[in-house]
Amino acid sequence: MPIHRPRLILLRGFMCAGKTRVGRSLARRLGWRFADSDAEVRRRSGLSAAAFIRRRGLRSFRAEERRVLRSLLGRTETVVALGGGTPLPSARPGAYSVYLSVPEEELSRRIGKVWRRLPLIGTGEPAKIRRRVRALLARRRPGYRRADWTLDCARLSPERAAARIAARLSVRAR
Repeated sequence: MPIHRPRLILLRGFMCAGKTRVGRSLARRLGWRFADSDAEVRRRSGLSAAAFIRRRGLRSFRAEERRVLRSLLGRTETVVALGGGTPLPSARPGAYSVYLSVPEEELSRRIGKVWRRLPLIGTGEPAKIRRRVRALLARRRPGYRRADWTLDCARLSPERAAARIAARLSVRAR
């Protein structure tokens, strides 16, 4: 059953799940703005998420993410790609959240290509990446499942995922 027009769409999921690519495609499709919480942290601090975590620690990064998220929740007609570990706020009137689900084997494969940019992974060794992904997913899945809807993105291009989200939400381009 379609959902009626939210003012804000929040994309969540594990690192390398495709949140940014799906988000950009969805925003273009809808004629909305696109925001990426990691990019916003970078804009405000001058540090990439990885550099921020290395220099200031994960706790400081999560605090900055929360500040960024509070500012993004005030926007309208915006698609927001949340960081992989960003907690979803419980009160988000007018917002609709989508969990972009990807199997851990596929996430491990994708992460193996870019692991140096991902400080929480820490290694390029495939077996260690798989173990780290499994452990992080076990901790994060309960939060991801708090999303309003889960979209299995394992075999979807970013454009097809965006089309499914737009159809689900009955949102049309302006």
